[in-house]
Amino acid sequence: MAITSASVRSRISAADWSDRDGEAVRIINAATSAELAKLDANAVLILYRAMFLGWTSAEDAHAIALLRSRCGFPAITSLPDEAVDAVSAATKPGNTIAHRFLTAGLVTRIYAAEGKRMSWFERNIMDGKTIGRGQLGQPAYDDVKSEYAAALTAWVERVGVSEHLEDGDVPYAVKWNSTFTKVEPHESYGPVIYLHSTEDFVVAAYLAILIQRATKPGRPDKDVLRIAVALYHGMRGMVVAAQKASGQDVLWAPIERELRAAGHDDAADYVLEVVP
Repeated sequence: MAITSASVRSRISAADWSDRDGEAVRIINAATSAELAKLDANAVLILYRAMFLGWTSAEDAHAIALLRSRCGFPAITSLPDEAVDAVSAATKPGNTIAHRFLTAGLVTRIYAAEGKRMSWFERNIMDGKTIGRGQLGQPAYDDVKSEYAAALTAWVERVGVSEHLEDGDVPYAVKWNSTFTKVEPHESYGPVIYLHSTEDFVVAAYLAILIQRATKPGRPDKDVLRIAVALYHGMRGMVVAAQKASGQDVLWAPIERELRAAGHDDAADYVLEVVP
């Protein structure tokens, strides 16, 4: 009989409490690598929790190792690279500039530019409306939840499951149910920043959204990126004013000239630090 997510739920639920770890071990030992890789997050967590609770035997430990190595939720080992890759894979084909230029380097330069401008109080005591290394807020997170709903859920499941299977840790940056057998994105942005992996996904996804919004006929790729980064930094009002003052709304150079003429040198510098 094939091992599926549905059969895992059925068999563990039907097993006596005293034998649930044994049933989980039997399921894992009988499953092929392909079957374990296809299990959904809930099934993987049900198996793990059945063996994790209470005394862990040598058989339990062996089965947990198999589950950890063969399930479809591998540990995240490279950030922000893997988060950016997940966003790129979920980005619509029409957002060609994001597909070409959304990189881990772009995300890390955002963090560097934001960090450079954070006050001591923001860095050490309390953020304001925007938080974390990327200094985003709830509106940006709401956009990501809307535009990247399935990908965000899949990423959060990978983060939560892989972290939990490693040592039983329950990261606060993803939302758990009371039995730790279901994981999903938080409704609010606040908890997200407590894991770099979840924040990296949101920052990359929001950049992809802004790149799409900044794409305009006749606008060069680098100018699209610069205007997207300006929007990311909360400069929409400045950009619109600069466009009106310059009499054009396509290229970055006239916008930059007007920003500097209006005394917004640091805002213009921010953009060029992220997109040289």
